[in-house]
Amino acid sequence: MSSSLGRPASGLRSRDKLPQIVGTHTKLANYQQRIEQNVNSQVGKVDKATISNIYHVSLYCREIQQHM
Repeated sequence: MSSSLGRPASGLRSRDKLPQIVGTHTKLANYQQRIEQNVNSQVGKVDKATISNIYHVSLYCREIQQHM
């Protein structure tokens, strides 16, 4: 049997599927991803370039600090 949308009908509807067991690490990763997407959508191109430059400088400074 197929659905009215032309897709084959599955044994379970999406609302009937069991929820995934999500650990704290996965929840935190998902939250961090949502924050980054929200921030990125609010920042203009010039600001993104500045943020990228700051990030690379911080990596360079960390590398220098590790060699001291």
